[in-house]
Amino acid sequence: MFFRMDLSRRHIYLARIALVVTLGVVTWLATSHITAPAIANVNDKMAHLAAFYCLAILIDFAFPNEGFSLRKVVLLMSYGLLIELIQRQIPYREFSLLDWLADGVGVMLYPLSIPLLKNIPMLRLRWA
Repeated sequence: MFFRMDLSRRHIYLARIALVVTLGVVTWLATSHITAPAIANVNDKMAHLAAFYCLAILIDFAFPNEGFSLRKVVLLMSYGLLIELIQRQIPYREFSLLDWLADGVGVMLYPLSIPLLKNIPMLRLRWA
């Protein structure tokens, strides 16, 4: 017997919780004077790319009914710009368009990687 499997409400709620927690962590890392040891050894632009790739995955799984839409891209890029504007006001941080560009690359890598992600059994439910 064949069962169609979709993301359950539980999976969606977990993705939403993970999204909120990740937004909190990214905001804290972007505004604090302390750098995370694991991130300190990684190129700053790669850290931006990885963070926004993860945020793109999480926002897409947290709100799966509309697919990875322009609205999600605009929300993530607005968040990235907001972080840069906040950093401009912090003495030990600085505004960087290159950081924001790296955020955008991370966001745009997500839809490009969906064909690969569909091969991962745990993630496949998102596109069922």
